[in-house]
Amino acid sequence: MNLVTPETDVTSHYFWATARCYQLDDDGLTEYIREQTYRTFDQDKVVLEAQQRNLGPDSPSPFPVALRTDAGPIQARKLIDELLLNEQKVVE
Repeated sequence: MNLVTPETDVTSHYFWATARCYQLDDDGLTEYIREQTYRTFDQDKVVLEAQQRNLGPDSPSPFPVALRTDAGPIQARKLIDELLLNEQKVVE
């Protein structure tokens, strides 16, 4: 399992976990799996950092294409934006 979640506009957290139910006493296998997992995620890191550089502050919206399945999330974003705007009006 792996999951990338945003922290700020330019940083993310990368959570991951792995499990196995075989050869649990094999420390060599444990180390091999750990090394391969880190190797894979190090490759992911290179790609994620390149994507972030390409996004930059002047890039277009990260959601430029809307599919039919995006209708729910788009409505949710609009609702949240409206709620935030109303909240700001109350504060002012």
